[in-house]
Parts: sequence; structure tokens; C-alpha cells
Amino acid sequence: MRQFTYSEMYELLMDACLSEEYLATDWVPAQALLCPYYVPLSGRLGSDWGVIVNPESRRFRLLTFEHDDCGCPGDYDRHRNQPEQDGDAWWTGWVPRDGGAYQELRQPPG
Repeated sequence: MRQFTYSEMYELLMDACLSEEYLATDWVPAQALLCPYYVPLSGRLGSDWGVIVNPESRRFRLLTFEHDDCGCPGDYDRHRNQPEQDGDAWWTGWVPRDGGAYQELRQPPG
């Protein structure tokens, strides 16, 4: 089985998983990373890719680029006043917000 580099996999996913809206505009106002139903992948791909877990979303269960539309019903401000997901997981020690403050992921000794 062939092992893909991160860059190769990123390009394959960009070609296969972007929505028609994103492809047409290259930018959407209601980006998935701001959606409370966006769950980032673990590992390095999680800094760019996740899954929408809202059954009412047209992107439910689909691999979704963080800057693509989440597909949830409503206008561009559909998730205003909703809990933040902070789905952009650049930092490898990232964990979701709890009570408005970041928590650090501590490495076990050894």
C-alpha cells in the first residue's frame, strides 16, 4: 500500500471534497471551523479537515475543509451566539474551549 505525504493527501482532498460553493467563490462567510458541529480530524490533517455532525446539514458526515461552508441551515450568521468549537487545530496541544478559557494538553512524564 502506498503511503502519501501530507502535501499529496492535502491536494487529493482539496480536489475531492470541496463544495460547489467554495469552488465557485474560493471563500464562504460561514466557514466550517466556526460551526459548533465541526469536529476536526485528529493528527496533522485536523488542522485543515473535519466532519460536520449536524444531521440537518447538507454536509453531514462528509469530510469538510475548515474554510468551506458547514452546510447547516440558515444564513451566514447561522451560528451566532452558539458555543465556539474553535475547530482550527493548528496547535498540536489544542483542545476545545471549556468555560471560555483554553486548557493545555499536558504530556505524560517519561
